[in-house]
Amino acid sequence: MKENKNHELLNSRLVYARSCWSAASLGKACSDGCFIGYNVPFKFFINEDWSAKPLNDNTARMFLEPSNMVVSSLLKSNTTKESVEKSVNMSKKNMMKLLNEQKEPGAMASIMLLWNNMQGLTVIGNENMKFE
Repeated sequence: MKENKNHELLNSRLVYARSCWSAASLGKACSDGCFIGYNVPFKFFINEDWSAKPLNDNTARMFLEPSNMVVSSLLKSNTTKESVEKSVNMSKKNMMKLLNEQKEPGAMASIMLLWNNMQGLTVIGNENMKFE
């Protein structure tokens, strides 16, 4: 989808976009439906040792799992509001885990990125929309 082109494709749909600034731009074009996205850059760290096997990367996992929780929750017929709340709760859980491991290199930087992603996750439109 291209900015300012084909926005009518979003009408009456439930859309989730894990993309920087998606809610701040594309999400505003969604009418009579629901758009879940980020109004900030979505950021995360990776462990370069696992670049060939990203699914085994515990560093990336702490950022991607809360974001993936939105989709998992939607697929279980939760509302968009409930799905985002579950994502936020998982982000908070990951931040608390990192706070307990403050001596871990990069823990505070990771907390800042998790906070940014959590605060930037936005629902535009019908918060009660869900897959039937």
